[in-house]
Amino acid sequence: MPESIPGTEGAQSITAVVRPRTILIKYGGNAMLDPQLVDGVLARLVAAHHGGMHVVLVHGGGPYIARRLEQQGLESRFIDGQRVTGADVMAVVSMVLCGEVNGRIVSDLQRLGAPAVGICGRDGNTCSAEPLLSPAGLGQVGIVGQMDPALIRLLLDGRYLPVVAPVSPGPDGSDYNINADMFAGSLAAALGVDEYLVLTDVDGLYRNWPDEGSLVDGISAVELEGLLAGGISGGMIPKLRGCIAAVRGGARSARIINGTRPEALQAALDGAATGTVIREKQ
Repeated sequence: MPESIPGTEGAQSITAVVRPRTILIKYGGNAMLDPQLVDGVLARLVAAHHGGMHVVLVHGGGPYIARRLEQQGLESRFIDGQRVTGADVMAVVSMVLCGEVNGRIVSDLQRLGAPAVGICGRDGNTCSAEPLLSPAGLGQVGIVGQMDPALIRLLLDGRYLPVVAPVSPGPDGSDYNINADMFAGSLAAALGVDEYLVLTDVDGLYRNWPDEGSLVDGISAVELEGLLAGGISGGMIPKLRGCIAAVRGGARSARIINGTRPEALQAALDGAATGTVIREKQ
C-alpha cells in the first residue's frame, strides 16, 4: 500500500468535499433562432463544461411548435397566453420539443465538443405533471407536480451535459406540456444549483421598461413578487416566477441575462456582474 505524503492529509480531505459549480440555463426565444448566435451561446457552455462546471440546459421551442402546427394545418389557439393543447396539438408539441429541438441542440453541442445527452421530463421519472386547471379548457397543459433530479445528477457525475425538454407525464400517463421557464426553475431548485441563468432578449429586469436606466442589478424574491403584483406583463412573468421558484426551492441565485449577447453569458459564467441577480434575500 503506498505511503501518504506527510502534511497532505488536510489537503486531501479538503479536496474530497469540493464539488463542481453547477449551473442550469433556460434557453429559448430569439437566442435559438440565429445559427451564428446558437453557436456563440452553446460554445460557451461547452467551454464551461470542459472547465469543470456541471452544466444543465433546459429549452423551450415555441416558434418551432407554431411553425409545425401551421405546416400540419392545426390551429394555434391561446387562452390567457397559454396554448390550447388537445391530443393532436400535444403530439406535435412532443415531437418538436423532445425530437426536433432537443435533438438539434444535442447535435450542436456534440459538434462543438460536449458529451450532450437529450432527455425529457418523462425520462427517469425526472418530472411528473399535474393538469393546469385554470383557465379551463387548456387540455394537456401542465404544472410541475414532482421533480426528481436523480437521473440528471447521475449524468452530471458522469461528466455528461444534460439537455432537457419540459414535456412530462400527467396522472394518466399522457404527455403534458409544462411552461419551460417554470420547469427550469423547479429543476434548478431540486438540483440546488449555484446559479440559474435565464436567457432573454433584454439585458435584465427593468423597473420602468423601456427606460434603460431602470435596469435592476439585484433584487430579493420578496421584492420581485411585489413588482410582479404591480403590473409586469407578458413573457417576462413566467421567467420571473421561475426565478422565484428556483431561489425559494434551493438554488443559490438566479440571473436574467441577454441571451442574444453571448458575451453576457460569458460574463455570468465568469462570475462577473451582468444582468439582474435574484436571491432569496439580498
